[in-house]
Amino acid sequence: MNIHQNLKKKNFSNKFIIISIIYIFLTNNYFSFDESLIFGAADGATYMQITKNFPNFLENNSAITHNQRFLFPYAIGLFSSFLNIDYFVGYRISVVILLFFLLFIFNKNLNFIKSDDSSKLVAFGLIIFNPYLIRYYLALPTLINDLTFIISSQLILYGFFSNQKKFCYFGLIISLFSRQTGIVFLITLI
Repeated sequence: MNIHQNLKKKNFSNKFIIISIIYIFLTNNYFSFDESLIFGAADGATYMQITKNFPNFLENNSAITHNQRFLFPYAIGLFSSFLNIDYFVGYRISVVILLFFLLFIFNKNLNFIKSDDSSKLVAFGLIIFNPYLIRYYLALPTLINDLTFIISSQLILYGFFSNQKKFCYFGLIISLFSRQTGIVFLITLI
């Protein structure tokens, strides 16, 4: 394959990914905070309490497991307070940024395993059109801890592929703050 054909193929892949992401953003359901609690993000009530309580720490005895995942909701409280925006909007903005970061690090990992353009296109299609990834977190942004857990796994993989332990450790730390199941990553890294 000559260089011109290779560039055409890469341009097609990039255009497909961009158009697909735009399509998802335009056709997605965007629930209000109250609707998100009904449609699958009941945990979001606890996370929102943590967020709204910034700069104080709130202990919620009814959801102790959620209190252990305070870092990202608390950071969104800081972010939202600093920008003087609604807390739920802070969640939405954070989720959009994290989704793009997920796609970026996913692309880096595909490069390390030397995926050809066709395989990358299929892989990105599976990620972008999976109803429980991009669409899900756009509709239910208070479940940001689950999204950060997925990103942590990609960071750990990137650390392994690039042979840079700092990414493995960073991914491990993020996983532990996101979910208690991050302990599994800790055990596998030991």
